[in-house]
Amino acid sequence: MPIVYDPRVSRGLLSHLASAINGASIARGTSFLKDKLGQRIFGADITITDDPHRPRGLGSKPFDGEGIANRKRAIVEDGVLTTWVLDLRSARQLGLKSTGHAARGTSSPPSPSLTNLYMAAGKMTRRQ
Repeated sequence: MPIVYDPRVSRGLLSHLASAINGASIARGTSFLKDKLGQRIFGADITITDDPHRPRGLGSKPFDGEGIANRKRAIVEDGVLTTWVLDLRSARQLGLKSTGHAARGTSSPPSPSLTNLYMAAGKMTRRQ
């Protein structure tokens, strides 16, 4: 059934998704999506992207907290989960390469984090 998400609802949905695809959660085995990479987790019309180079994006930056170049990346494409969010540590634990998603805090080591995560607009609006 087609669904039109209000921006507030989609933000909550994306927040839960971000936690579930975090490389640290995947490496610990605590994510409910830990076995879903490459599988359909949304309807076929859903595309979710992280774009660290989005103009005027609050999280925009040319490289991550570990100095690795980042790029626009489809997290969910046509409803299929395509990647985890990995820094060097979580990538090493999983036997994968970093996706350029490390963020640094002032008093903690780098950890996986998204930059400008958004759900692509669909074909319907609230008025239809």
